[in-house]
Amino acid sequence: MHAPIVPSRSHAKNPGFLATRRQNVPMAILTAGERHALVGRRAELQQLQQGFLRASSGRGELFLIFGDAGIGKTRLVTDWLADIASRGTCTGVGECLDYAQAPYAPFVDALRAVLRAAPDALRNAVAVRSILSPLMPELSGVTSQRDVQGSKRRLFDAYAEALRTISAAKPLAIVIEDLHWADPDSLDLAVYLSGAIAASRVAMVFTYRQDEPQSRNFSAALARLERRPAVRRIPVGPLSAVEMRSFARTVTLQREMSPRTIDRVLTLAEGNPLFAEELLRAGDDMRSVSPNLRTLVLERLAPLTGEQRVVLVNASVIGLRFGPKLLQAAVGTPMEDVLGALRGARDCHLITEQVDPTVYRFRHALIREILYHEILEPEAAAIHARVARAIEKLPEAEIDPVSLAYHYWMARDVPKATAYAERAGDGSSRSLSFGEAATYYERALAGTPHPARLDRARLFEKLGAALFSAGLVERSLRSYALALDALGEESDAERRAALYGSMSKAELLLGHQDAAMRSVERGLAVLTSLESPIRFRLLLERLYLATVLEDEREVASILAEAEGFSGPRDSALDARFYQLRSYARAMLGDLERAEADLNLAIATATSAGDAELLYDALHTGFIIYGEASEYERSFAMLERAVAVADEALLLDKSIKARYMRAELIMDESLPIARAAVDAALAVPGLWDMHLMASAVTASAVRIALHQGDAAFLEHVANLALLEDGLRVGGHYAWRCGAALAELAIAKGDIARAQAVIHQVISHTTVGNGPVDRLLFAARVGHDRDLVRLVEYCREWTERHPTPFGPAVMALFESYRARARGENDRAERLAAEAAEGFEKNGDSTALQALALEQLGRYREAAELYRRVGALGDVARLDAEHAPRGRRNRRASALSDREREVAELVADGKTNKAIANLLAISERTVENHVTSIFKKTGVSTRAEFIARSLRETSPSSPSP
Repeated sequence: MHAPIVPSRSHAKNPGFLATRRQNVPMAILTAGERHALVGRRAELQQLQQGFLRASSGRGELFLIFGDAGIGKTRLVTDWLADIASRGTCTGVGECLDYAQAPYAPFVDALRAVLRAAPDALRNAVAVRSILSPLMPELSGVTSQRDVQGSKRRLFDAYAEALRTISAAKPLAIVIEDLHWADPDSLDLAVYLSGAIAASRVAMVFTYRQDEPQSRNFSAALARLERRPAVRRIPVGPLSAVEMRSFARTVTLQREMSPRTIDRVLTLAEGNPLFAEELLRAGDDMRSVSPNLRTLVLERLAPLTGEQRVVLVNASVIGLRFGPKLLQAAVGTPMEDVLGALRGARDCHLITEQVDPTVYRFRHALIREILYHEILEPEAAAIHARVARAIEKLPEAEIDPVSLAYHYWMARDVPKATAYAERAGDGSSRSLSFGEAATYYERALAGTPHPARLDRARLFEKLGAALFSAGLVERSLRSYALALDALGEESDAERRAALYGSMSKAELLLGHQDAAMRSVERGLAVLTSLESPIRFRLLLERLYLATVLEDEREVASILAEAEGFSGPRDSALDARFYQLRSYARAMLGDLERAEADLNLAIATATSAGDAELLYDALHTGFIIYGEASEYERSFAMLERAVAVADEALLLDKSIKARYMRAELIMDESLPIARAAVDAALAVPGLWDMHLMASAVTASAVRIALHQGDAAFLEHVANLALLEDGLRVGGHYAWRCGAALAELAIAKGDIARAQAVIHQVISHTTVGNGPVDRLLFAARVGHDRDLVRLVEYCREWTERHPTPFGPAVMALFESYRARARGENDRAERLAAEAAEGFEKNGDSTALQALALEQLGRYREAAELYRRVGALGDVARLDAEHAPRGRRNRRASALSDREREVAELVADGKTNKAIANLLAISERTVENHVTSIFKKTGVSTRAEFIARSLRETSPSSPSP
């Protein structure tokens, strides 16, 4: 195989390269379209700002800002310069160039920039001007370059004096970019100035790449700089997952890109903003990555020989991490040559080394990806085959079936790939890569021509479990059904019972409680042994279903049966039993014993070292304490659950805990809820967990709407996901339906909002969702749906005697009364709701909504402002702020509503309006109801009187 072609280090021979080297272009001169809001870097920016304050008081400081190429050093410095320049500070920027070096050039450029802004700053510094004139002829007469070299100390003194003189009038900031490319003279001046500015009002910043091969001169200068007392180091590392997700939103705002593509890009970018931006531009096609980014990576290969590059390309085929023995076997060259190539790659900052055991890793996933795509597909397939054969020759303990299945598949050797597929799926499941595991199981099923009945059942069962864990619940349910079909009626009863239990969990997650209960009953029916652990598991599943349905009699009966079970139980079953009994007792009103069981569940799961059971116990505590209105303890349980899920890499539970945290705090602090949703969006693999992604999307959409953040809304409003969640039913229908309805209202599509609300209510049952999520949307709901919502609330309130339930019910009833023209009753109920939400203690946004229903808009706006719901504040302002003309909220009305409003203001009846506009009286009635809601009035007389006031000559001008 030929070595990949890489650009020469002599960029002067490649002028086109200069035009693409965007990472070397100062951010200040990028177009507005290329710049994005600074993401993260708060701590680094604060260090710079504090250092500048010290420098401004006469204690000069020098900052060394370093990080990998594209990590955001220049952007950080640019934002800092913009901030201090706005306060009257003198600033100057110089840049070191690897393709055009000249003595002192970056320092001369920086000083020139300062003097362009302050041309008289050195007017009286005659000696300084004279000494610096060889470098800057515009200051005085011209002398020879030899004079400059012969008086280096005088030159350095003069430059330092120039900085002190300029900073005497106002503080001064000097930035030198890419110091790793500085010429030796510039490096000497940099070291000198690091001491000379100590007693001046000067702040200096030197940036450099830590991943760039360093010259001996630069390494020596850097060591001397770091010993200076006035020098501070500011490392700029990768952005966090949440910050990268936020950065991706700014880049993809005007582009359609699938969430999975964004996930893959952010994984490859590994926290590097430049890498992420260029990859997002390329989308799914890695071969279309910009020449800028490819060149940035490939130019690092220049110091390597052709043979060494071949070794590195083979390593990229193995993967992100690789061992030297496997690499040597794949390449087929002596180990000495392989180690020489790896040593060269390490020195070029392409790979990093880990010892004990010795493993190498590409410094960035993107380096590996670009190297891999430099070779032709047939070449890649041949290397994959060699790698797979090399793995097969390893000792049994070192063989990784996941790698074998992957490499044989990429080598297009389907029989071999199929042979390892099931073991690869098992390995992926153990590493929590459930989407990948499902792919391997499907390959095993598809690649085996005629699998035996039991083999087929086993593979479908494993596929169902992987799909379930990946959040693809509907597909998992079909897989379990196929597994049962393959087993047949005469097969192992316990295995069939276990499959019914798995189906029950999937059906419950899809909101099909009745089907879930039937599956449990079928599972219990096929078992003959009363002492089977499978039977106990099914009893616990049945108990859980009964608690979900809030059937107290059934809960008590099943609990007694489970307590009487005398068969073998391990600690995992014990922990699950204590957890469910805790919730059951809480539902039955026995909070003291429920808390004791909860503590037992937590202790048992902790002792067993089972993170998943511990998470489930903590999540149960979150629910129990929340329903008991002990919100501080409830939130503490949820925080512990998040920590457990993160530590154990329980991705689905980590996502769930985060969006539940968002839902819990949404009515009190939208910024905190937004942070929780951002964290959930950043969890790897979210978009492979379809239903979980729909729930997170629903929370994100509602937060964006209430915050009034159009950019965030544009990024997260995945309508297909929300529609899927609505269709599934259960909790997903309530959450996704609320988001879809509020979106429709924001777009002025009231009919669509009403249809969504009706769909949510028609396909779910009481106790099966957070009814309060519909409070904002239900303002436009039909009477029949409001009646159902009130009934749901009444049933729920009877079981949960807290101020929250009655307040929710009162507000739904207020909406219904207002729609029926019962305004006095509507106001009384809204006042009850506002009081209830205030007593509840964590429902400020809902209290504001109730005050809005009362017409107390100023108080409502203040509460919305308190929780960060600036979108609601803006909405209130648009709907209710005086405009000084008839129909002062015209912008909130549709064109037809505007016509109807003017005719109502003229005193026309609904029948007369219908005749004039050639529409039905029923349509007019709907329009009038909507107009009254949007304008905050209760009667036609009130609307006409307000219109007369707004059009009278004494009314203020708009």
